[in-house]
Amino acid sequence: MRWKTVQENHPIVRKIRALLRESHGAITLAEVARRLGRSRYECSRLFSKNAGVTFQREKVEIRLLRGCDLLASGRSISLTAFDIGYSERCCFHKAFKTHFGLTPAAYREMNRKKPQLMTHKR
Repeated sequence: MRWKTVQENHPIVRKIRALLRESHGAITLAEVARRLGRSRYECSRLFSKNAGVTFQREKVEIRLLRGCDLLASGRSISLTAFDIGYSERCCFHKAFKTHFGLTPAAYREMNRKKPQLMTHKR
């Protein structure tokens, strides 16, 4: 069996994550590749190999974490969904629940009672 070696401190991983965080997950792989002077395929392959997750999965996670921040600040679920790039509230709801195991409304309610309840560990 062949195991993947994850190198989260690899320069390409750090650069791509910085671009994703800077854009709150709104940047495309094509734009990342253009900024790094590489092909989309090369960026995707190097990121997946060294980060242990795909570019798209990382992008969704960053968007959803931004959604957590907005919900915690009291933003409505609909506006949060729109602000992080979802055109439909139901799509945001499904992605949020799949990723975190609870609905955006439940997260917002829990966060009102206990700030910083949900943290992301990397």
